[in-house]
Amino acid sequence: MSGDDKVFEARRWLRYAEDDLEVVRLALEKDPPLVGPACFHSQQAAEKAIKAALMLEGIVPPFQHDLRILSNLLPDGWPAPPSDVDLQRLTTRGAASRYPGVWPESVVGDAIEAEAEARAIYDPIAAEFARRGVTE
Repeated sequence: MSGDDKVFEARRWLRYAEDDLEVVRLALEKDPPLVGPACFHSQQAAEKAIKAALMLEGIVPPFQHDLRILSNLLPDGWPAPPSDVDLQRLTTRGAASRYPGVWPESVVGDAIEAEAEARAIYDPIAAEFARRGVTE
């Protein structure tokens, strides 16, 4: 993949992450809030932001949704997810919110927390893109 293609794809992944965060905002504004979609799209925003960073580094992201595995692939120089973000919980909430099951359903507080955790991952990555001059 050429340098231009790499930058184009990385920006595209980051834009998709931003769109997921917008979906989360809209889901939480509903009355009542759409908790499951908010949790799912929070996980997706975090995943796509990490994959955007990997793409910018020329690393093809694996077909993987586990945020711990993906964040461990980030090279030096990229902001790691803050230590107070529970990557396993965010990954699990994203998957569990998609289907009914034997697990407890998420509540509004869970969705708000998931959004905050997704932002804690997305915002520093977006800032690193800007710092590197990789913007639209």
